[in-house]
Amino acid sequence: MTPNDPSLVIHLFVAADLPEALGELREFWDRLGTELGMTSSVVSLKLPVELPEEFPERAVAARRDRRGLHQAIIRRHDDVLCVSVALSGKSWPELDRLWAEVAKPQLSLGTVHLYTGAVPREAWPRGFEAAPRMRDLVLREDDAGPDDRPSRRFTVLFTEEGTELADRWFWNEGPSVPPVFAIHLLNAAKIRYELRVFQQAKKTRRTTDVKIRDALKVLLAPQSDPASLEARRRELLAEFVGPKGTVHGLTLLRELRMTVSIAADALIDGAGPFMDDRELAAWFVRELDDELVYAAAVHERVQATLGALTLESERALQSRRELTQLQEQEANARRNRFTLLQSAFVGAVLMILAAVQAFEYKADFLHPSLIPAVIAALGALALLFASAVLWLLFPSDQKPSAWLGALVFATFGASLGWLAAALGFVLFTGHAAATGQSWAGALAGAIAGVAGFRRAVRRWT
Repeated sequence: MTPNDPSLVIHLFVAADLPEALGELREFWDRLGTELGMTSSVVSLKLPVELPEEFPERAVAARRDRRGLHQAIIRRHDDVLCVSVALSGKSWPELDRLWAEVAKPQLSLGTVHLYTGAVPREAWPRGFEAAPRMRDLVLREDDAGPDDRPSRRFTVLFTEEGTELADRWFWNEGPSVPPVFAIHLLNAAKIRYELRVFQQAKKTRRTTDVKIRDALKVLLAPQSDPASLEARRRELLAEFVGPKGTVHGLTLLRELRMTVSIAADALIDGAGPFMDDRELAAWFVRELDDELVYAAAVHERVQATLGALTLESERALQSRRELTQLQEQEANARRNRFTLLQSAFVGAVLMILAAVQAFEYKADFLHPSLIPAVIAALGALALLFASAVLWLLFPSDQKPSAWLGALVFATFGASLGWLAAALGFVLFTGHAAATGQSWAGALAGAIAGVAGFRRAVRRWT
């Protein structure tokens, strides 16, 4: 079949309120000028070549090439922009390749290709259906795929006598309103787009059911961890009011139901592809009604489970607060007892020192070389005793740095090493230790103190 004057008409449908899709549309519109030479205005339409900032409910822009073989126009119909492009002057396969060079929109609601041409009535092939109330025009949808297909292809044939009527029916019925067939295709594209949205929403419902079961396992466990309860509560809260939650899903289904019903009412009555579109719309409305019941049930389950999780999580947190308060009270009691013991120890030492000074007592039995070591050991012991409060009684996040504890233990060990070296030399030699020998004892004691500190830290932690 070789038609006279073959043309390729493309209707591209874009949501007028989706910024990403509008940005993509502007890039596509520019490519029509740079790659297909559509840089001239359509004088008869009195429309600008470039797209406006806003898109009112009418034709907003049109462009063509200098030879008049290619033309494009954008009209707004309700909340959808209908972008119509007509290519001619070559065979259908060549026009297909030409369109493929510029066609890159990914965010459209749907795309329709119409392969049109004039063919005598006696040469019309079988399998074509007559357009409603038109004797001179027949059409067939080629390679009909799944119901949610975003792209459709039709072959449209007409007689020479029906050329003008056909042009008004699928290309240009008037400058402001898309042609009748384009409006039908626009509403059918809406229905198929909403079907794709609907199928994704059903997957979300199944995921929500799984999360409800997981939450119930944690909720009904004999001993539920407060952290696990809170994690499940937050997860279900997202399933309830999040961007993919049941509140959003339920309201989305209601919007889908209304959108599909309105689009179905605007479809053309007829046989062939028109009947297929109307049957799809009727089936889809029934599916949406059923899904609304199931979605409402899931919404109620999420709401009830979330309420139970919230109560149990609050109860568990309250129990943890009470336990924490009890632990803090016990820790405070230990601090107070240790502080009293420390005060008693320091008071006793001060009392002894005051009595020694008052009575002018002197420890004649001590060798003079032992007195500095004894004083250093007593001072280091007092420092260690005071520091022990921080290490034994305070939680790990409030303890001092490890290097400070190691320094205190090293000081105490060095003083004991010094005292041990001095005492050993006095007992075995009868005279004071040399400076080097005292330093050696202090160094050995410091090393032993650090080692003892590390062992204590490992034991406490």
